[in-house]
Amino acid sequence: MAEQRRRNRFVTGDDELDAGISELAAIVGGADRRIGELGRQMITTVAKMMLERASVGDLKLVNSALKELRWAFMVFGTTREAR
Repeated sequence: MAEQRRRNRFVTGDDELDAGISELAAIVGGADRRIGELGRQMITTVAKMMLERASVGDLKLVNSALKELRWAFMVFGTTREAR
C-alpha cells in the first residue's frame, strides 16, 4: 500500500532530492498540509525542469511568471473579500 502511494506521488525520482524537497515544503508550509503538498509539487516541478536541462530562457520565463503572480496576489489579495 505504501509503495502504491509512492508511485502516485509527483516526484523527481531521486530519493535524496525528493526527501529534501519534502522537508523544505513541510518547513515553509507550516501546519497546513495542503499548502505543504502544493508547495512540494511546485518545487518538484522546478527541480524536474532543471534535471531535464530546460533552457535558461525557459527557466527565466517560469521564474518571472512566479514572481509576477506572487506580486499580483499580494497587491490584489486585499480585494478578495470586496465583491
